Amino acid sequence: MLSQKLRQRTEVYHAMTKEKIHEIAKSLAETAGREHILFLFQHIDLSSVMEFIEIWGNHFDAYEHRYNGRMHFYTLHHDVNSNYSQFIKEYVTALIQNTIPRTVRFEEVGPNAVTFSFEA
Repeated sequence: MLSQKLRQRTEVYHAMTKEKIHEIAKSLAETAGREHILFLFQHIDLSSVMEFIEIWGNHFDAYEHRYNGRMHFYTLHHDVNSNYSQFIKEYVTALIQNTIPRTVRFEEVGPNAVTFSFEA
């Protein structure tokens, strides 16, 4: 059975258009995302952004981070819906491009998980 909080989150993301989800995610990443990184680490660089993703990722149902010496690979699992995955995709893209300009590649943007990577 879904918790009340999860059910509310599911309903909110289900009701939004993809365009609105993209707009909100981008705006949050460019403002609150940057501000959170600066609040936690007092500077923005690859290390602080990765530590922020680690903290943020640990709030998901499951979180994985792998590094092969050149690329960082992340998978975030959730039980919300595909619109929430779209939110994560847009948020991560805007956050990384506006802090440590890197191209973010998405391997999967499914209904319950998002997998992405970027160069170190």
